[in-house]
Amino acid sequence: MKNHLVLFCLLLGMQFSHAQSYDFGLFLGTSFYEGDIAPTAYKDYLKTFNPAFGFSVRTLPERRFSIRFGFNYGTVSGSDTLRVSTRDRRITFRTRIYEAYGVVEWNFAYWKPGEGVFSVTPYFMGGINVFRFNPQAPFEGQWINLQPLGTEGQGLPGFEKNYSLTEIGIPIGGGLRLQLSKHVTMSFELSARKLFTDYLDDVSGTQFLYNDVKRGNGALAAKLSLPGFEEGGQDILDTEVRGSPAKDWYYMAGVTLAYRFSSSFYYYQGKPVIGCPRF
Repeated sequence: MKNHLVLFCLLLGMQFSHAQSYDFGLFLGTSFYEGDIAPTAYKDYLKTFNPAFGFSVRTLPERRFSIRFGFNYGTVSGSDTLRVSTRDRRITFRTRIYEAYGVVEWNFAYWKPGEGVFSVTPYFMGGINVFRFNPQAPFEGQWINLQPLGTEGQGLPGFEKNYSLTEIGIPIGGGLRLQLSKHVTMSFELSARKLFTDYLDDVSGTQFLYNDVKRGNGALAAKLSLPGFEEGGQDILDTEVRGSPAKDWYYMAGVTLAYRFSSSFYYYQGKPVIGCPRF
């Protein structure tokens, strides 16, 4: 996967270096996630929406295909208070996400900035990203980093090592782009990230014994693994499974306002001519 990421970035970089025009966009929207602590009812997802923002550079915005690089920041969260079947776990988490990405966009219609106003086209996008996350849980008025604790026995004999906090994902999605003027466009986009980790929320399908985690990784790790566990009322020898083995997803949705620039090359009678940048 890392080799594929390097190759993809090289191809995007070559495309960017030959671009005759580009635009710079600012993104503002929301982020949320799908995983073991996501809400049971769709209407409750609104309660987990968090602000997200970012910026991007898109090359060749006037073509059917365009290339976009960007950086986004957002937060995703979840709580068993919004779930019916797992409320007894009493798990709550949040994680901030920092992502850098490169995607290819396909415009449903030929997109020609500068030719008319208020033209519209749907578009689809897909590519690859690198993101950083760090799941946390509340405890006695503080947010505790969960990855170093090993809440599912990570680091103990017979268990996996601690998961990485830097991962690769596949952004996919689409939206609707409006041309507001010769240089300004507005895009409404919803995109998902297919992940290769099940630990965005620190919860997976690993089987463990509560007492093993407590003895090996400490009382805090055990307590945050299952906040609803009552040591005096439950059998500490029972095998626990906090979640499912399905990989997590996170989403971003919002509006991007972009301004189009021309490069230092322009065309006269079909031939490229070096000149001053045009704005």
